[in-house]
Amino acid sequence: MFRIPMVVIDPDDKSREEIQNLLDGFCFVEVIGSFDNIISANDVIQQARPPLMLFDVTNNVDLALDSIEKL
Repeated sequence: MFRIPMVVIDPDDKSREEIQNLLDGFCFVEVIGSFDNIISANDVIQQARPPLMLFDVTNNVDLALDSIEKL
């Protein structure tokens, strides 16, 4: 079965864990990486080019939007 690759970026460890647990219940999504910031996620994003990314942009909206724009 094909699963859509996805990256989760959230600075809060507990939030990332809860998101991962929720997404594990969806058979069509595969979380290929879970990171606390966009900088640490950059290599995986550049290599895998996941069509889905979940960002927590509340802390630094400008950085998140700039990063998305560069992709």
